[in-house]
Amino acid sequence: MYGVVILMLIVAFLLILMGFILLSLGGEREVRGGGVLIIGPLPIIFGTDQRVAKGLIILALVLTIVTFIIFMMGWLR
Repeated sequence: MYGVVILMLIVAFLLILMGFILLSLGGEREVRGGGVLIIGPLPIIFGTDQRVAKGLIILALVLTIVTFIIFMMGWLR
């Protein structure tokens, strides 16, 4: 169970690191961003434009479903 959590943390760290590297290698570009804050079952989504917000909505749904599945796997044991 803890292995999955550690793996998810490592993947998240590597994705953030890859993003910083790609931004630093690129030239002058417009930076867009946003975030998802999940408090209980409610996601709070913010972004710089509508395209980013739509992507974050999909990400929030996927993360919620994955979290629910992991929770149910532990509950059924």
